[in-house]
Amino acid sequence: MRWDAAKELGPARGLAFLFEVYRLMGRWPFWLLTAPTVLWYFALKPVPRRASREYLNRILKRPATPADSIRHFFSFAESVLDRFIAWNQGFDVADVEYHGLELFDRMLADGRGCVMIVSHLGNLEIGRALASKRHAGLEMHVLLHTRHAEKFNRIIKQLDPSSQVNLYQVADLDAGLAAFLSSRVERGAVVVMAGDRVPVGAGGRVGPASFLGANADFPHGPYILAAAFACPVLLSFCLRRPQGPKKFDLYFEAFEERVVLPRKSREAALQALVARYAARLEHFCALAPYEWYNLYPFWPQKTPNE
Repeated sequence: MRWDAAKELGPARGLAFLFEVYRLMGRWPFWLLTAPTVLWYFALKPVPRRASREYLNRILKRPATPADSIRHFFSFAESVLDRFIAWNQGFDVADVEYHGLELFDRMLADGRGCVMIVSHLGNLEIGRALASKRHAGLEMHVLLHTRHAEKFNRIIKQLDPSSQVNLYQVADLDAGLAAFLSSRVERGAVVVMAGDRVPVGAGGRVGPASFLGANADFPHGPYILAAAFACPVLLSFCLRRPQGPKKFDLYFEAFEERVVLPRKSREAALQALVARYAARLEHFCALAPYEWYNLYPFWPQKTPNE
């Protein structure tokens, strides 16, 4: 089963309702409504439950228990609330411990844009919201693998009318949109794309890389886009802190000053980039093992004869 065949855990309208509950009544009423939904989902949805168990088996390096998977699902629910708090200006730059921020600051100070590769580890919306808050007027264009991009755009604008974040469905990326994004990057905009979600349909470019002990497919799209834009590539991860005055760790890493894909060795160059990204994702998953939210079968499924 591919990830796009699975219904997402929370449609945009339902998420907006839960956020309103939190905004009006606080965290406990939010959890009173959310907890039964999470437990129902865990009990009745075998595909994400099995996917959670397989991932946790690998990252914990031991057989995952049902309690581990329930914790994983509740961690996802917590991240849903955090993203809406972020876009409602509920977190401040002081809530975050920054790592490598000087790379991002220096690039923007030089007037350069970039492709920023993120993941489904942690809470990328918090990173985007805080980057926008730190750099007033920062223009960000986010390519999502979701059918709900337009709905999320409307919700973000309602929560933060000054936001310069624009969401697009990856399936809508054509020559016209690519040319528009390239022109915005030349003017200092940031294009954000996940590096751990394979494209929908048979036409998407992917390649295998070792991840948590076995090969899995990773998309080539972010690197092809970066090569076309001739711009720097950064990685970013935002992880929740379990305790202390700071609530999150926000990481920025330089990945490539410029992606070059030679015609004769294009596939080898793409595979090298995918392998490097997978290694960094594995490193950060080990820092926050319950915060990777790809709740679909990520590794190729074995046949009965294997």
